[in-house]
Amino acid sequence: MKGIVFTTLNDMVEEKFGLATWETLLDKVHPENKGIYTAGGTYKDAELVSYVMELSKLKKIEPAQLIEAFGIYFFPVLANKYPVFLPEGISFKEFMKNVDKIIHVEVNKLYSDAILPAMSYEEPSPNELVILYRSPRKLCALAVGLTKGAANHFNVPIAIQHPICMHKGADHCRLEVTIEK
Repeated sequence: MKGIVFTTLNDMVEEKFGLATWETLLDKVHPENKGIYTAGGTYKDAELVSYVMELSKLKKIEPAQLIEAFGIYFFPVLANKYPVFLPEGISFKEFMKNVDKIIHVEVNKLYSDAILPAMSYEEPSPNELVILYRSPRKLCALAVGLTKGAANHFNVPIAIQHPICMHKGADHCRLEVTIEK
């Protein structure tokens, strides 16, 4: 997993729960690199899972809730770092449909070792977007959080249903996004 995920998680934990909480996580997780991450580095997925599980125990928050909250927090970080993907005039729905066919393609050019989810889309109506999410990492909660973060960025109220999930034995997740009027 790319280092920007770890540096942003560090920032979120310190901002939301305090530096002492991050230090406690480091003591419990014992990361190989002692918690020193660079945005462009690549680190083990298991380390991220360990941080989430320890934070979940410490703060008594479900892991999926933490991952979703992280996605919401992470979106503005990505938006500030890569404004080229948010050109003026693009709508929330257009942006979301660009994630797999444009953004992930560009990420793969920069980081050939990146393990990105595959996403396809359905548009049942003008105010709906269905995201079919597939990933060996099964980070659908992160996808939900990033989608909510994007909606916040675009100032678009949304609701998300998640009727099909890889964590319940399916081969993909179905995220049904409704743009509320």
